[in-house]
Amino acid sequence: MSWKLFSQIALAIMFVTAGAPAFAQLDAQFVVSIVENNGSVQLHRGGQPYTIKGAGGEGSVELLAACGGNSTRHWGVDDNTQARLDAAHAQGLTVALGIWLEHESDWFNYNNADVVNRQVELVMAAVRRYKDHPAVLVWGIGNEMENINSGGADNPAIWNHVEKLAGMIKEEDPNHPVMTVVAEVGANKIRAIHSMCPSIDIVGINSYGGAASLPGRYRQEGGTKPYIVTEFGPVGTWEVPKNNIDAIIEPTSTAKTQFYRDALAAFDEDTELCLGSYAFLWGDKQEATATWFGLLSPRDGRKTAPVDHLIERWTGKASDDLCPVIHSFTVNGPNSVEAGSTVETLLSASDPEGRPLSVRWELMREASEYVTGGFKQDRPPTFPDAFIEGNINGAKFIVPEEAGLYRVYAYVTDGNGAAIANYPLRVESRVVASSSAVPLPYSLYSEASGEMAYYPSGFMGSTDSIEVTLDCTEEPAAGQTCVKCVYDRTDDWGGVVWQNPENDWGDVDGGLNLTGANKLTFRARGSSGGEEIAFGVGLIGRDKPYFDTTRKEIKLTLTSQWQQYEIDLSSADMTRIKSGFYWSLAGQGRPLTFYLDDITFEGTSQPGATMPSGNAQSSAGGQGAASNLPYILFDEPGGNFDYSPSGFMGSTDAITVDLEHTGNPAVGTTCIRCEYDKTDEWGGVVWQSPENDWGDLPGGLNLTGASTLKFRARGNAGGEKITFGVGVIGSDKPHFDTVRKDIEITLTNEWQQFEIDLSGCDLTRVKSGFFWSLAGQGSGLTFYLDDIRFE
Repeated sequence: MSWKLFSQIALAIMFVTAGAPAFAQLDAQFVVSIVENNGSVQLHRGGQPYTIKGAGGEGSVELLAACGGNSTRHWGVDDNTQARLDAAHAQGLTVALGIWLEHESDWFNYNNADVVNRQVELVMAAVRRYKDHPAVLVWGIGNEMENINSGGADNPAIWNHVEKLAGMIKEEDPNHPVMTVVAEVGANKIRAIHSMCPSIDIVGINSYGGAASLPGRYRQEGGTKPYIVTEFGPVGTWEVPKNNIDAIIEPTSTAKTQFYRDALAAFDEDTELCLGSYAFLWGDKQEATATWFGLLSPRDGRKTAPVDHLIERWTGKASDDLCPVIHSFTVNGPNSVEAGSTVETLLSASDPEGRPLSVRWELMREASEYVTGGFKQDRPPTFPDAFIEGNINGAKFIVPEEAGLYRVYAYVTDGNGAAIANYPLRVESRVVASSSAVPLPYSLYSEASGEMAYYPSGFMGSTDSIEVTLDCTEEPAAGQTCVKCVYDRTDDWGGVVWQNPENDWGDVDGGLNLTGANKLTFRARGSSGGEEIAFGVGLIGRDKPYFDTTRKEIKLTLTSQWQQYEIDLSSADMTRIKSGFYWSLAGQGRPLTFYLDDITFEGTSQPGATMPSGNAQSSAGGQGAASNLPYILFDEPGGNFDYSPSGFMGSTDAITVDLEHTGNPAVGTTCIRCEYDKTDEWGGVVWQSPENDWGDLPGGLNLTGASTLKFRARGNAGGEKITFGVGVIGSDKPHFDTVRKDIEITLTNEWQQFEIDLSGCDLTRVKSGFFWSLAGQGSGLTFYLDDIRFE
């Protein structure tokens, strides 16, 4: 995670206009060094051992000191640095003073001598200005500047620059160690620092979901230098999966305590190399959500439950005023609601000391990005007038008319501490037909000379490799012309959408009301035969204000002769079709050319139907049936299964799946044994079709008609909490699951049959036939599955 606090220009101006250093010479009691003692490395300040008990951020230094902290971290130098150092020193705190190093971008490149030399000047100006301030503990040059956009650990120019700076700083200031900070420990970056940066005294590491395992992983990556955990906190927004509405679920402030507890316990045990840590974030920050990383409540700066644990770790004594506890927070009903509807939340909270509680409710538009690279976002708009009523047990509010993602927050307080929970909601626009229904049959394409309501303007994937000719005269199926489609790459993927209005992906009103259409028919042929292509209707998901009210797709292997095909629309909502037709394909080792003709919606016209001007009419026929039911996803390992348990998630190295376990199966001679051997973090497995695909390739089965997914499960010991479900691939992928359903179950040690209700679900394309996921529960988990089937 990075947090850029200044630009090169602003810093240059500051140092050009800066006055003399604030301190002439550093007193011996503030000199910092690294001391080796019996195989362990310690930080010493004024000759005495100094273990960092810190938090990074700009929250109250008075509160940090009162909680038992002794240090804070800053990411960069700006015009407020002097004041922040003075304030920290007044409270007896030290500062890990960061000096920002630019990440590579369109204007900064570590192979550009001019900009790199200017950065050297700025860094050394900062060192000369603040080296004798008594609050300075260590220099932190750079923060995650090795990110992937900069070439990662394999860019030697970065590490050469770091080494040059470290040597210059040590010569200028022998009284403070020099550290550089990286994001996590993988990608060979720890070895790069050790081999290319001998002048770096300390490695700073930012770690979140994997913080508790950091000491061991650091050594596995070749780490021998002392290290400081410069950021740690709850699981990162980039480390959690999206749910069925493409939102991420934030742990409550109560639940976040466990992340800090596990991490600090691991750091404290590493007495050989770990010099201490900085909890993230001392303050609050809009990053993905308003509260994900903040240890203090927004607006009022009250401490939350993780701070109570920091107090206990830092002082050896429990806080005398514990924060409130949130037991549960949810929405009474689905997490996807129609615009303008009323939503009710249910909250359960208490105070450890029995103090009375109050709550502040807030509804906020969701941020546009979940993974920000650590940069602070602008605060999204809130809707204070949305709430009808609210108290400590819940609230009622009316969601806005504008479609999109929102998040409702509950800020609970006992007058001193705070507890925070939130819940994401998707607001769907009220579907109003764009017009009265058009007469059927409706021709999307018959001859290029006709005026078309849908236009093939939505190029996808490798767009430069796609060519569409609407007036091709090469052996049309009917009339004088057909559509010629060329994809001239051998790999990657591409596709084209026929859109209304042209070039729109759901941000503009439009589309046709094709109510009454029960099938889309079209003719197709390949130039040589064997071309594998997916064809469909409706591509715009409900994350857009003007979405397609249906989505149907079939996958075909073409021949070199014209054939008629059909997409079944008999149960589809055709009220608003903005993406009238599309094709998509994955590279197949050779350039592909195929032809289309006579694309027609057929069915029974509704009363009052009116034809958009200029459209001709035609008819055709087709194929594309659902899989037979019941459909068995797993019963015995010898079966020929369409779904493979290939999609490992979370802490993948901690997961083992045995498809041929013979110990006490529910039915037959074998069952599935699933093991998760970590005590924390999370993991899961998805049964995928095709194998190892997360939505980039066509595939999956049409399971229309299935009303339930049944399976048998038991735990090894009982009490294992597991989430099971169908469908994980969201609409941000070209080939997504048309359904997502899950249930959370607490297993017993006896086989039981469970059921996921699929009635009313769109099962047209199920690429993720089954999945399980779990959070670490303090010990390794083992459980068993058998007899998984759609009925």
